[in-house]
Amino acid sequence: MSKVDDAIGVCRRSAEMRPETADDHDTLGTALKELGKLDQALAAYRRALEIEPGHAGAHNNLGHVLQKLGRFEAAVAAHRRAIAIRPRFAKAHSFLGLALSALGRPGAAIDAHRRAAAIKPDYARAHYNLGKLLLEQGDPAAAVRVCDAYLEAHPGHIRVLAFKAVALDEMGERESARTLVDFDRFIRATRPAAPAGFRGMADFNAALANHVRRHPTLVYAPTSRATRTGKHTAELLGGPQGPAAPLEGMIRSAVEDYMESLPAQSSHPFIATRPRRWGLTAWAVVLETQGYQTAHIHPDGWLSGVYYVKIPTAIGTPGQGQAGWIEFGRPRAHYHCTREPEVEAFRPEEGLMMVFPSYFYHRTIPFEAAEQRISISFDVLPEA
Repeated sequence: MSKVDDAIGVCRRSAEMRPETADDHDTLGTALKELGKLDQALAAYRRALEIEPGHAGAHNNLGHVLQKLGRFEAAVAAHRRAIAIRPRFAKAHSFLGLALSALGRPGAAIDAHRRAAAIKPDYARAHYNLGKLLLEQGDPAAAVRVCDAYLEAHPGHIRVLAFKAVALDEMGERESARTLVDFDRFIRATRPAAPAGFRGMADFNAALANHVRRHPTLVYAPTSRATRTGKHTAELLGGPQGPAAPLEGMIRSAVEDYMESLPAQSSHPFIATRPRRWGLTAWAVVLETQGYQTAHIHPDGWLSGVYYVKIPTAIGTPGQGQAGWIEFGRPRAHYHCTREPEVEAFRPEEGLMMVFPSYFYHRTIPFEAAEQRISISFDVLPEA
């Protein structure tokens, strides 16, 4: 059972124990939304609003689910109700902008995003949504200006930095984009030695594969994740770790080597925001045949990576091309870019660890194989 499933159970029990508490139904709706149970989420939010019609958060959350269901006019109405109740609700203004954009009203959508950013200047999503819409409207230069304004106050912000590289490339500034997304400089591949207690890497990887398959949090990936036709675990570095414990040591060693290889001083936003203190989080991804991961970044990290535990023998064989490989540089399709991006793909191999900046867009190319493709992803999380 996943943490989200656990959360749904807790929320249901809480809502049953306190049936007249709107916040409990609102929280239940959010947990259901995370698992893609949108109709149930709608019911939970509506129950919250029956109890407390002036619950601005529930109105906004209801609008978000309505957007996911393609009911944009109803979503606009829900977000406007949230704003009427709480005029300086930045998130509601930003979500309103998304719904208006989907209805083909870009001018009103831009105004909504600008209002969200003005209300809450630290709200990265508002600036990102504004820049994305400007890019879609054919004004990448304006999108870059939005990014620069936010990055001046929040240097190295992962989501905005990733988007800025996309916008630079779209406006024809490929060299500037290359400086940010420098494959040769910032992507590193290493082959750690087998940890003590294992006969070799094959033995270690077999133990890791068994650990992942039996992990109690392994569930089919929710729609909010990048995985398609595959499963995710929750945190691997907490609780009984088994072979994940020596893997954590291997990851820490690779991260420390990576950091030490960077120059002590640099104006590059990635290097300049290198954390002094950091923690690790790791999770496993199990892909079945026709499985893949859509283009994504890791917005909570500074540095990210992947360790390959099990790779189907078909991947990398003649005639398969780059099926099952990891590809860097291709942004999400919803940016509607007109320029073909520069990309670089790497063949995964069992025992290979790859480390890269968290703002680098990457994806897994779909593959056909009878075997599972098992990998463990990780993030370096900056700490205060």
